[in-house]
Amino acid sequence: MRRATNVASVPTRVVEPDVAEKRGYSSSLRDRQADLTRELILRATAEAITDDPLFGFSMQEVADRAGVSLRSVYRHYPGRKQLFEALYDWTSTRLEVPALLRSVTTVEDLPSLAAPLFARFESESSLARASVLASLALGTEPATRAEWDKETFALFRAEMSNLDSDEAHRAWAMVRLLFTSRVWLTLSERFGLETASAAEAVEWAARTLIEDMKRRNDDRVAAPEAINSVTTTRQRLRRR
Repeated sequence: MRRATNVASVPTRVVEPDVAEKRGYSSSLRDRQADLTRELILRATAEAITDDPLFGFSMQEVADRAGVSLRSVYRHYPGRKQLFEALYDWTSTRLEVPALLRSVTTVEDLPSLAAPLFARFESESSLARASVLASLALGTEPATRAEWDKETFALFRAEMSNLDSDEAHRAWAMVRLLFTSRVWLTLSERFGLETASAAEAVEWAARTLIEDMKRRNDDRVAAPEAINSVTTTRQRLRRR
């Protein structure tokens, strides 16, 4: 005969009410530690670039500067390309550049972006400079930059719809180039402009280009209307 199980004798696991909270806290702590490790690595990378613009430093040197193991560096960034792209994106986020860029909703908003954008580059000049040099070194394509490229080009195509695609792309490329840390760095170091003067120069150049583009875009609309008007006038004259 099968023996009945005594339910009362089966031990019951008691779960403490705050276990879930402790696990959540532990997970949150690990996330913060990972973020801190990444920041240490990225700051160490910026310092290494500043001290050695020719990029003769190794990943081991980055690890030593950051005070972490080489394994930790490679765990977060498998290679230099990923490390340099992360440096660019981290610097942009730290300077709140993405939020500033998202404030642009029309092409006419772009020129006034120069002053606050360049001021943010200047506020963390060593980081901004390092991210520019890193981007140039490997031709990286950081996520924040690629995203804004798409957004601004969409604005140009929407507001300059009468320009052909090649002409619109050339115009957009010239205007877009002005609002980069690379231009800020060039105007500052190559030409000796103060940040405010560099921003004024960029704002003027951007307004000039945009006004010319809008004029050409409007001319494309006016041209067919003018041709139709001339044709109509000729037809009337012939009837007489």
